[in-house]
Amino acid sequence: MSPRQSQSLLKVLLKNLEKRLENEPDSIELRLQRARLLVDAGHVKEAEVAYAEILQQAGDQSMVMDHLGDRLHAKGFHVEALKIYADLVERYPDDFNGHLHYGNCLHEAGDLAQARLHYEWAIRLDPDHNEAHRGLALVLKDLGEETQAHEHLALAFKKCPVLQQNYRGKGEPVRVLMIGAPDGGNFTVYDLLDDHIFQTLEIMVGFYDVRTPLPPHHIVLNVVGEADRSDQSLEDALKLLEHTQAPVINHPNIIRPTGRVENARQLGKIPGVVTPKIFILPEKKIPEEKVCQMLDKEGIRFPLLLRSLGFHMGKYFIRVENMEELMTKLSELPGNNIAAIQYLDVTSPDGKIRKYRTMMVDGNLYPLHLAVSHHWKVHYFSADMADSPDHRAEDQAFLENMPQVLGPQVLAVLEQIRSTLKLDYGGIDFSLGANGEVIVFEANATMSVIFPKDEEKWAYRKAPVRRVVEAFQQMLIRKAKSPSEKI
Repeated sequence: MSPRQSQSLLKVLLKNLEKRLENEPDSIELRLQRARLLVDAGHVKEAEVAYAEILQQAGDQSMVMDHLGDRLHAKGFHVEALKIYADLVERYPDDFNGHLHYGNCLHEAGDLAQARLHYEWAIRLDPDHNEAHRGLALVLKDLGEETQAHEHLALAFKKCPVLQQNYRGKGEPVRVLMIGAPDGGNFTVYDLLDDHIFQTLEIMVGFYDVRTPLPPHHIVLNVVGEADRSDQSLEDALKLLEHTQAPVINHPNIIRPTGRVENARQLGKIPGVVTPKIFILPEKKIPEEKVCQMLDKEGIRFPLLLRSLGFHMGKYFIRVENMEELMTKLSELPGNNIAAIQYLDVTSPDGKIRKYRTMMVDGNLYPLHLAVSHHWKVHYFSADMADSPDHRAEDQAFLENMPQVLGPQVLAVLEQIRSTLKLDYGGIDFSLGANGEVIVFEANATMSVIFPKDEEKWAYRKAPVRRVVEAFQQMLIRKAKSPSEKI
């Protein structure tokens, strides 16, 4: 079923529910179903009104609030979900699901201290819950508390090595064996998998006994996408793949050479590509004089960027102007792999910075967004888009006619990048230099597909996002029917 067909089905289901509600207007169950479908269809404001009405009638309001937060979060409305969960745990401090799901949202938002607090609260309420232990482990790893993180990972996955998602379709599903890293470094694809088509069975490598037969599956989806963070998990994934003949999406051997340093090296060799110089500082407690010597040898000058490798969405990624600031910030960043990155000024003559994202799916390129910002750290969700019709017009032009906006020379370079990386699924974040060169910020499998909100100003983004989702789903269906290709 295509995304367009899914939307048509949602409209039919909503219409049928509304007819049933005419006869049973007080049915909490039917009203909950309708509210969930409204969220699935992207009608967030209508869904919030529907849930508010249910809350006035329902006896167990915590369940209703968690239901709304879960649907909002699943569909990418993270800010709205945070507000619901904050209200939930304030009203119901002993609600396990509220603390667990609030912790998940806070972690994604980068609020590690508060996420830790709510995961620990959830574990006090249910000491054996694997998802709460996993969430806390990921937060502890981000905080640099490796020993405690591993202890909670063991508690999370040794008892439950396979997580099976619900299948809501009819007939035989396409069974997707999703293999991921227990310590993070995974790219998110749940929003791309229609549970009317696919049934997902998730395994965390490293905690799965490879002597145990794998659950029945048609295709393997490796979501360990962060080469800088998950080397051991990629090695464990290779061992697990020895026990299946199914086709593999994003094979670990393809993921491994996509770390930031290796990417800068290999992609920088492509004519028409510019990548920054990157140097991994060998340790955090290092004399200032030695740091100066290392950076000078690498040709990296101030201002420069510091980044804890293995993190995305701008986490632990800062600009420093001088050596004093570098030494201060170096001690504050988590992890042992801190990269000093050459700062490439891509400011346009109008004083703005433009960052393009193109997705690579099944051998093809798809435009996903153009973010326009006045800040050096550019992400679509924080760029100057929502309040600027001019910036959205640029974004729309890129989405509707990427070849015309970029030109044949840039498209040829992007194709060469895609061919070099060999990813079944991934993305390229880049800007354009004054002479048309492609300045690559990042190119790997960890790129997220952000679904547009249900507001008129974002309507132009819906079809391009659907094209990416549909291409991903069709790739899985096609490869699930194909013989395995060994790498």
